Amino acid sequence: MASAVTGILWAPGWTVFGARYEALVVQPFTMADAGAPLNQQSSGIHNTLIAPIQLGWQLGDTGFHVKTGLAVTVPDGTISGENGLADPGAPWWIFQPLLSISYIKHGWNLTGNFSVELNTPNTKTHYRTGDILHADFAVTQALGNWTVGPVASYIGQVNNDTSSAFYRHAINVNRYNLFAVGALVGYKFGPATVNLWATKDIVANASGGPTGPDRATILKGYKVFANLNFRF
Repeated sequence: MASAVTGILWAPGWTVFGARYEALVVQPFTMADAGAPLNQQSSGIHNTLIAPIQLGWQLGDTGFHVKTGLAVTVPDGTISGENGLADPGAPWWIFQPLLSISYIKHGWNLTGNFSVELNTPNTKTHYRTGDILHADFAVTQALGNWTVGPVASYIGQVNNDTSSAFYRHAINVNRYNLFAVGALVGYKFGPATVNLWATKDIVANASGGPTGPDRATILKGYKVFANLNFRF
């Protein structure tokens, strides 16, 4: 699977409750190809993520920064199929509160990003996926124009799915956990910064399913990410 994501961060310089105000819009595009035995291909626009409010505080000269906000994922992507899942778009809303804590000083950047996906029911099937916790960590050091350091991430479903009559009230997967570790390398040139990081899933497990033996599984492998950031 490959995804291209375009995002625009708006920072007008406003101050709200002593915090810097920002807003963010992110539009992903996804292409997925599953081999045998599924032999399926899909591509198109994923749902748009809109974070209308993000507030960031700098705690004096301690080097600590705190940011919080709310993101909403709108079901406006490429949606098809009887259950709405044949293409990258998803026919439900996601509300995602965000929290970021960072220590940035002397070239060090220690950051933890946390968020929870609160899913609404699928508008086609009324199946509701359980809430999903995301936690991302990075410890990087700036060396001139370079930035290097380890990264880690966790994603896990923290409560059960709620099935519907569409699936005869059967549940595919109730919960899962994925923990990955890796490394990041970045380079800054002028107003732009390029970051490349790769992770390996070292813990991957799932539980749940219809009545009977628990046969829930989840994929485990490698992921590679890259981004380009620049100021207008």
